[in-house]
Amino acid sequence: MKKILPVVSLLLALGMLSGCVSSMGEYNAVGCVSNQGGSGFSMKYEDFDGTKYYIYSPEQTLAATLTFETLGGTISCNINAKDNDPVLVREKIRTGSFRVKLEKGETYTFRFRAEHHKGSFDVRWEPLA
Repeated sequence: MKKILPVVSLLLALGMLSGCVSSMGEYNAVGCVSNQGGSGFSMKYEDFDGTKYYIYSPEQTLAATLTFETLGGTISCNINAKDNDPVLVREKIRTGSFRVKLEKGETYTFRFRAEHHKGSFDVRWEPLA
């Protein structure tokens, strides 16, 4: 574990410098399909239990749309800026969408906490006009 931590830290730092998304966490996901790229990230699963984090630093101001599908269990989502200021706090999310503004140069931590959640979440961003 001691050898892995420096590597994970380096990868997260490189991801934040390039505007990429980095992810980590302690969770179990059954039947999971996960995608991560320049326009967002998503996860669809039969059972997601635990906590998953994504870290993102936009290179321009963006509008992010978070879409959830809940077929069972519970999921919550918190988005915090680098100084721990909450941007979004949602508990026991049902199927639906939320929209938030992500400022250029800020670093955001997206935290998804689930208890045997069945369904999906999808986060997509686009430049603000």
